[in-house]
Amino acid sequence: ELCRVYIEQISLLDEKIGGLDKEIQHRAKTDEGTSRLMTISGVGPMCATPIQAFSPQMETFANGLECAAWCGCCRDKNRPVAAKSFA
Repeated sequence: ELCRVYIEQISLLDEKIGGLDKEIQHRAKTDEGTSRLMTISGVGPMCATPIQAFSPQMETFANGLECAAWCGCCRDKNRPVAAKSFA
């Protein structure tokens, strides 16, 4: 009986995740900034959406290297990658 309850919960969560996945993909295609981010090789909706949502305005960065360092894609000599925080 307990296993059946767990399987039902997993099934419900799987459905919710599938719905959220479709919503993220749809929003990513309709948002100009997110769509532009997805033109970068290897960047899909699941990466582009949080970058677009949580990153500061691009004018904040002096260049692309600073933006990449903020995202944690490369090392900024003034700040260790481990110090990155989304909060």
